[in-house]
Amino acid sequence: YDLVVFDRIYFPDFQELKGKTTVLAYLSIGEVHGDTFEQELLSTQHALIGTRSKWNSYTVDITSKTWHRILDEQINDAQAK
Repeated sequence: YDLVVFDRIYFPDFQELKGKTTVLAYLSIGEVHGDTFEQELLSTQHALIGTRSKWNSYTVDITSKTWHRILDEQINDAQAK
């Protein structure tokens, strides 16, 4: 493939793609999946403002400083891979 997009949980072995494929990371800035550490933390911070039961996810208050820290960590994690 010329281009692949991955998320931080499910991703390929990047060694096979180096030099051949452009790799992008998907990062959701408006929602968090249920049953995750991030969801639990945001819940304690009252930073979840809605639910998406069909997708088992929650809408996040994007002005939350806790959410900003989580996003920074996710970006750094993706860049390290």
